[in-house]
Amino acid sequence: MLYILVNPNSGDKSGLKKATLIKETYPQFKAKIYQTRYFNDEAHQLKRILESYDSHQDQLLIIGGDGTLSKTLYVLPQDIPFAYLPSGSGNDFGRGFYSFRLEKMIGALQQQKTQTINVFQSANHLILNSLGIGFNARVIVLSENSAWKKRLNKIHLGKLTYLFLGIRSIFNQESVSVTVTDEEGMTKTLSNLFLFVLANNAYFGGGIMIWPEASLKTNQLDLVYLEKGNTFQNIMGLLTLVLKKHRKNDRLKHQSYRTITLNFSKPVVAQIDGEVVELSTEKFSGYQRKIYL
Repeated sequence: MLYILVNPNSGDKSGLKKATLIKETYPQFKAKIYQTRYFNDEAHQLKRILESYDSHQDQLLIIGGDGTLSKTLYVLPQDIPFAYLPSGSGNDFGRGFYSFRLEKMIGALQQQKTQTINVFQSANHLILNSLGIGFNARVIVLSENSAWKKRLNKIHLGKLTYLFLGIRSIFNQESVSVTVTDEEGMTKTLSNLFLFVLANNAYFGGGIMIWPEASLKTNQLDLVYLEKGNTFQNIMGLLTLVLKKHRKNDRLKHQSYRTITLNFSKPVVAQIDGEVVELSTEKFSGYQRKIYL
């Protein structure tokens, strides 16, 4: 049995169409489709799947955006491999593997061929691609109910949402501060930040490269941050990312962590894999998962 967990409302809303196509085109899988019905319904639908799931003969396919995948993996038992088809707005996870073609995914399921990826989890959240505060989080908040996002998704240009709303967010005067602690207990306070991103993947924001070496294949998170400057300096910092000139801007800082604890003096709004969350104190550690690929 192939259990398909699909978010029909993510991105361009093509998820259910893809799930139905697989069920009709590959009857040998005896596919059964489970749809998320409301926001954060992934855990409930996965619980329904696991009630009859047999790890010796069944397989799991997730169809949706990066947020759908991230929230599903947070509650999916570590020993269960998964397949994935993107149908989100940004699909940054897919960019980390260059592509997710239907035929390749079906072949991997048939051959039970898996690859290993690393994800980072705390008591409350899982980082698949990235965690961001400051500018990065403000853009996601603005996009939540953006008419632009809905229009662009309909014509398969949802990734431009980040660019349009990013221009608006550059002029926001707010900054954030955070205390980070590494696996050896060394603590550093970063203040007056314009941009702060923990990257587990080279891409965020629908295809912007946050750090060239960031990869789901490594067991480390890459911290990229930019202290707040004047408007010109902030713009130049973002252009550094867009133009892939990461090491040409001395103001853009980078550090790697295998385990990291974030501590905020008061709750802050953040984005994790494109989903808006509130953080106070979180400790993220990495572990491995298997994906059919």
